[in-house]
Amino acid sequence: MHPNSTTEDLIQCACGCGQLRPVKDQRGRRHCYIYGHQCRGRNPWDTRRRYTLQERFEQRVSKTDGCWEWIGAKRGNGYGEIGVGKGISPIGAHRLAYELYVGPIPDGLNVCHHCDNPPCVNPDHLFLGNQADNSQDAAAKGRYSHGNLTQYRVDEIRQRHQADGITQRQLADEYGVHYSTISLIVNRKRWC
Repeated sequence: MHPNSTTEDLIQCACGCGQLRPVKDQRGRRHCYIYGHQCRGRNPWDTRRRYTLQERFEQRVSKTDGCWEWIGAKRGNGYGEIGVGKGISPIGAHRLAYELYVGPIPDGLNVCHHCDNPPCVNPDHLFLGNQADNSQDAAAKGRYSHGNLTQYRVDEIRQRHQADGITQRQLADEYGVHYSTISLIVNRKRWC
């Protein structure tokens, strides 16, 4: 029972929690109180319209003949993101666009852009690919590079590391790339 209410001042809470609440609390709000905390049930006096995920998505898109620009929240890399529910991490807007307009995304696949425009969510500009496809596409468009490396230099790095015994860190310093890039090259996980 609410501390400052008599039984005559209490009515059954309309939110369905089964508790008694004051007709109005001290601030005039129409909420029930359980142990001093606001009831978590739906407020029956809240008449705001609840938008579907697709409606919320559409409100954050500026459509043109080409790219559909995401005008909502963006990550540091320029890709849009949208919240899908309480306690769930936001998802990429381009991934949601693909799921809304094309279909489900199989596990392990990325949604890539033909247009090379991170805020674009036009489903005609999106395609599925694995991480290798995504990296190759980015490298072909000049967005992703291994510094100043060419296939000749990659072969040279492998030969010098294997035959001459030069460490990966020394090679990284010499070629001006991160040592993890050299590790990927030497272990044939990149530039195969």
